[in-house]
Amino acid sequence: RMQGAAPLHPMALAGATLAAKREGNTKRAQQLMSRTKAAAESAGGPPDTFVVVALAAEAMGDRDLAKQAATAAAKQPGLPSSALKRLKTLGAP
Repeated sequence: RMQGAAPLHPMALAGATLAAKREGNTKRAQQLMSRTKAAAESAGGPPDTFVVVALAAEAMGDRDLAKQAATAAAKQPGLPSSALKRLKTLGAP
């Protein structure tokens, strides 16, 4: 649904990156990750955006972006403890 409503939103791009990676379409996943990274640099928003960006970055091997997005997400109030635990594995404090 997110792809239809806001296809250039960092969360939509990160979700599409994860889907392409899962399907084995590495080239498409790399293209989407590049767009995700650019969109995420200027994005704010709810913590779930940063969580999905962090997961996509990790899946694509971009540890720096994964850590940066995980840290941004962990700073936001209201995340469930399970999400915080997962973010710590990505480098969030």
